[in-house]
Amino acid sequence: MIVLDTHTWVKWIINGNQDLSEKIVNAMKLDTHLAVSAISCMEVSLLEKRGRLLGK
Repeated sequence: MIVLDTHTWVKWIINGNQDLSEKIVNAMKLDTHLAVSAISCMEVSLLEKRGRLLGK
């Protein structure tokens, strides 16, 4: 299982694989389970609330 950190998760959601390193993309493709922590969900909600998500 790979647990994505908040920064990597947000970049992946907004821009897909193009902004991630080849090493990260390959690891994500090889693993059968990807996860994010509950704190990452909270951090994303705070970023959204403050208008600070990437791509905005």
